[in-house]
Amino acid sequence: MYSIVRHATPREFLAINGNFIYSDYFRHYHLINVIDKLHSGATELHDYFSIVEDGELRIFVLWTRDGYYIYGRGWGNEVLPLLSERIGEEIERRVFCGESELIKALFRSNQIDFEVFKNRLLEECREANPANGRFTGEMAHAEIDDSEEIIQMELAYYREEFRGGGRMKDEGVAATAMQGIIDGTIFTWRVEDRIVGIISIINDDQEQPMLGSLFTKPDRRGNGYAYFLLHTLTSRLLETGSLRCGLVADQDNNITSRVFLKVGYQSIYRWCSLSRRHEDE
Repeated sequence: MYSIVRHATPREFLAINGNFIYSDYFRHYHLINVIDKLHSGATELHDYFSIVEDGELRIFVLWTRDGYYIYGRGWGNEVLPLLSERIGEEIERRVFCGESELIKALFRSNQIDFEVFKNRLLEECREANPANGRFTGEMAHAEIDDSEEIIQMELAYYREEFRGGGRMKDEGVAATAMQGIIDGTIFTWRVEDRIVGIISIINDDQEQPMLGSLFTKPDRRGNGYAYFLLHTLTSRLLETGSLRCGLVADQDNNITSRVFLKVGYQSIYRWCSLSRRHEDE
C-alpha cells in the first residue's frame, strides 16, 4: 500500500532519500544540481515529500521556485492518484522535471495534454571504443586569446540547445565560458590552428566528469570533428583516473546520439522537462 511521508525538514528529507539520490550521480545529475542550488540559496523550496510502499521508497518530490522534480524507483500506476492528489492544481501551472516515464504517466493519468521542453538521455562511458580511423586535427585547452571566439561558439551552442529559449542571458553564458577558459575546463578541436569545435567539463567531480557544450561550427560540420573531440577527451579522462564519463544527450537528435554511441557512451536514464500545453499553443 502506498502512503505519503511528510518530512519535518529538508535535512530529514535528504537523510532518508540521500543514499538513493547520490547512489548514481549521472542518473540524478539534474536533481543534484537542484540540491546544490538549494544549499547555496540560488532557488527556493516550496514542498518536499516521499511516497513509500510498505516502507520501501518509491517516489520522492521536490517543488522549488523552478518547478517540480519527481523521481522514482519500482513504482506502479496505482501510485499516480496519490501523487496527483498531493500536487493538486499545481499540475496545471508548473514545469515538471525528472524521470520521463513517471512524469508523462502522471499527466496522462490526469488527461492533461502536455508540451515537452526537453527529452534527455543521461549517458555514461566507462571505456572508449577503439578510435575509428585517423583523426584530422588535435585537441587543446582553450586559451585566453581565444575568448571572443569561444564565447561566440558557446552562445551559438546555447541557442541551438534551447532552441532560442533557455533561462541564461547572453551575459551569463559569456561569463560561464570565460570562467571555463580560466579554469581550463573548455577544450578545442583545431585544424590547421583554427578552432572548429569545442567541448567542456561541466562539473567538479574528477572521478565522474560530466561533459557538455559539444559544438562544431556549422560550416565545419560533417567532417567528424565532434567525434574526434569527444573521443579524445573521453579517452584522456578515463586513462588518467576517471572511473566513467557522463553527458546529457538530446533524445531527439539522432546525429549526436550516433556520435556518442560510436565513442562508447550508453544510455542509462531518461529525463524530461514538460508542462501543461496551453490552449493558445
